[in-house]
Amino acid sequence: MRILIVYLEREKEYAKRVYNKFLKSNYGNVKLLDRRFIKRILEDGKITYDVTIVVGGDGTFLRTAQFIDKTKIMGVNPRPGRREAFFSSVTVNEFKPGMLDEAEVQTFPRLRAKVNGKRAGPLALNDIYIGEKRPYKTSKYKLCVGRKRETQISSGVVVSTAVGTNSWFKSITGKTFSDPDKEYFAVRDLYSNKVHKASVKMGAVNRVTIKALKEMILVFDSVSEEFKLKEEDKVKIELVKNSLKILKFRV
Repeated sequence: MRILIVYLEREKEYAKRVYNKFLKSNYGNVKLLDRRFIKRILEDGKITYDVTIVVGGDGTFLRTAQFIDKTKIMGVNPRPGRREAFFSSVTVNEFKPGMLDEAEVQTFPRLRAKVNGKRAGPLALNDIYIGEKRPYKTSKYKLCVGRKRETQISSGVVVSTAVGTNSWFKSITGKTFSDPDKEYFAVRDLYSNKVHKASVKMGAVNRVTIKALKEMILVFDSVSEEFKLKEEDKVKIELVKNSLKILKFRV
């Protein structure tokens, strides 16, 4: 079994502890990788692993998942008192290599964005942000969700998976959802008055389409590079079902 352990630089000592557990048990072929180099190593898809273990918080997990296709992924929380680590079900102290043989495999959908019909950016496990780069500037666009179409001025739109509604989406709306077959959108700080009326703020849909009416950006899981949108660019965000396999444990 080929195993990759990805870590944030300041969590390196915790990653080494997990690595040493594999060495002591003579379990698998194991490699350590600093998160800073993950794009260079994994993006071309030439190196494949059976399991990718992420030692760190949600940011490291989400960034790593953007480069994962068929490989199973799991999270190990290095500092449970300081790290949220939503996707981790085990700590460094609790982890044992043999747990990989007993883990439950859960499949999660991810979001895919297309700009003018062409794939843009990685798949997002939590959410995709579409809006102005600078938070003090307003975003202007045409929103199409289901049968509703509306020109809006706001602080941008966040489109989430069901699991992603536990993150930024929840901060915007105060709500979470659980249907994995839907994607969920939330409009941030929607502007509406007598001249410019708008009312569509949130919903569960099969697809979100946005036409930029000024320059904006796309960001995936709040950890990717920024992808620039030009005026008149058309963005479609769709759900890719059963896209990611996450290992879960009962400790």
